[in-house]
Amino acid sequence: MTLDPVDEHNLRLGKAVMNSHALELVALIVLAQSLGVSIQVGSIVSNHAGLRSTLAIIRSVSELPDYPLDAGAVKEWLKLAERAVTARNRVIHTPWMQTESGQLAATLHPGWVTHPAASTDVDEDADLLMKTALAGQALLKDAELKDTE
Repeated sequence: MTLDPVDEHNLRLGKAVMNSHALELVALIVLAQSLGVSIQVGSIVSNHAGLRSTLAIIRSVSELPDYPLDAGAVKEWLKLAERAVTARNRVIHTPWMQTESGQLAATLHPGWVTHPAASTDVDEDADLLMKTALAGQALLKDAELKDTE
């Protein structure tokens, strides 16, 4: 079955959204481990803070002398995570539309000027999000996860 370009692009956007959620989940678990709290508490803090602030909190506490994770590895992951957040925002917040001619485009404000959408860019951003989520999981593989408090 062949998809039209808009449906194909929508699948790519869905992949980016799914991978973004994976990154958010991993970030909240890294946050919980960084703070020494349960995943449930980490989730509450992260949901209120947002992803960029969650990463900033992780960065701050990674400087503490009794930081429970590998601080060097976490700081390297944070660099990747910052790039991934920028990629996420580019995909999620771009106002996508279909032009009158049926082509997929991203709008540029003001004046609703459009430029052609590059599906490969969305794929690259989605892949970076998943790569970052997996790298975050690797930080935790030896950590003892606290799921309740």
